[in-house]
Amino acid sequence: SENYNNVDIYELSATRTRGNVTSNIQFNENINMQAGVEVYSDLAKDFSGATDYFAPGESEVSYFNSAVFAQTRFVTSFANFTAGLRYDEHNEFGGALSPRLGITKTWDKLHTKLLYNRSFRAPAIENINLSFSENISPERTQVFEFELGYQLSSKMILVANLFDITIEDPIVYFFDENIGEGYENFEKTGTRGFDIESKYKDSWGYINVNYSYYTSKDKNEVPLYTIPGQDASLLGMANHRLNLYSNFKIGDNFSINPSFNLYGKRYTLTGLDANDEYTFGAVDPDLFLNFFFNYRNLWKDRIDIGVGVYDVLDREMKFIQPYNGDNLPLPGMGRELMVRMSFKTKWKE
Repeated sequence: SENYNNVDIYELSATRTRGNVTSNIQFNENINMQAGVEVYSDLAKDFSGATDYFAPGESEVSYFNSAVFAQTRFVTSFANFTAGLRYDEHNEFGGALSPRLGITKTWDKLHTKLLYNRSFRAPAIENINLSFSENISPERTQVFEFELGYQLSSKMILVANLFDITIEDPIVYFFDENIGEGYENFEKTGTRGFDIESKYKDSWGYINVNYSYYTSKDKNEVPLYTIPGQDASLLGMANHRLNLYSNFKIGDNFSINPSFNLYGKRYTLTGLDANDEYTFGAVDPDLFLNFFFNYRNLWKDRIDIGVGVYDVLDREMKFIQPYNGDNLPLPGMGRELMVRMSFKTKWKE
């Protein structure tokens, strides 16, 4: 432990020990079940001896969680059904049920999928230790998804997905200059939106393109994630994103892999105004282009060589805090060059 500018730095260690047993039972060709148990234990210790980082007089803290789960899949002529249930029991926060339901159906070239899922996340050790209210609660997440896909040809498929995500009692980190840093539950947050993906594959390679959109309007109630006047956006997160991944074969051994990521407008903290109120601004849409070149089977089919250039345009991705933490965006690495070589040996029997 040491003191740097009147801030204590602690010597801490944290470990998580996890174990699980899962069974898979095939009752018949149409009914399958997976079931099991899982346990984990979190343990943190303060070795500094300089202060009580945990409760007064305590140098360590531990928590224990046990869970049982089961999921059954039914295959019928009408549709395929999946039903699952998980029960968690945390020694600090009690129990929580997490159901999961799914329905899938295929008609020739058309397929659909409908999913509903709830999940439970207990606060971690640091969430509990730095809780302002000393009564922090678990997060509970609810997800609805609907997928629709159509095979346009033997080489191309188009898939669209709608989603609605709600996080109840989200555990949020924030900093207050008067009381310091800590974690607290807020009412809720979440997003809804869609993504569309097209995949084309042929003997010469493949091209995958996907576009995604989200809105947080009427979903987010965490002030630290919001931008004044922009209730559909979350801080640091682009509402629109377009990605392309591709592979082009040239001959039997050489291939080129171009890709790009196009981010829509993002919002970031920019500073303080004359009244010491936070100001926010937009980061313009940006394109990140990458190339990777592969040559396989050199020197008796034993060596593969790859050369890649990331962020070809040297745009330097700006890393924006997704919450108001008093920090301006941090610059990324910029253009990067990577060389990779793999060697395959052939052992004599």
